[in-house]
Amino acid sequence: MIRLLIVDDTDPVRWRLKSFLEEERDIEVVGEAKTGEEAVSYFSSKEPSIDVILMDYNLGNGINGIEAAEKIKKMKPEIKIIIFSIEADFLSSKYKKKAAVDAFLYKGVSTAEIIECIQAVREFPG
Repeated sequence: MIRLLIVDDTDPVRWRLKSFLEEERDIEVVGEAKTGEEAVSYFSSKEPSIDVILMDYNLGNGINGIEAAEKIKKMKPEIKIIIFSIEADFLSSKYKKKAAVDAFLYKGVSTAEIIECIQAVREFPG
């Protein structure tokens, strides 16, 4: 079972992701956050059982998804983080050497591709 945290500042996006991901028998959505700060505090205030984070890059005011990923990886380096954005190609080329992000995923991909990416990133070593 892959335990997933969804981080997106847009409620309908989070709800849609949660709705179809909960139908997957090997994925359990264990939490949601609206901001980068909320995602980071999720790890500093609790000992969550999370394998993968699916996080938007542009999270409105405050820290963005890359900054949140860097902070989370300092606390929990084993967590796999996917940045999910309409700017995925640009972000991937700009941040591809950053160890904090395990994958970049374009927001326009199919639900099957999102599921496949979550499953694949969980298997990455390290």
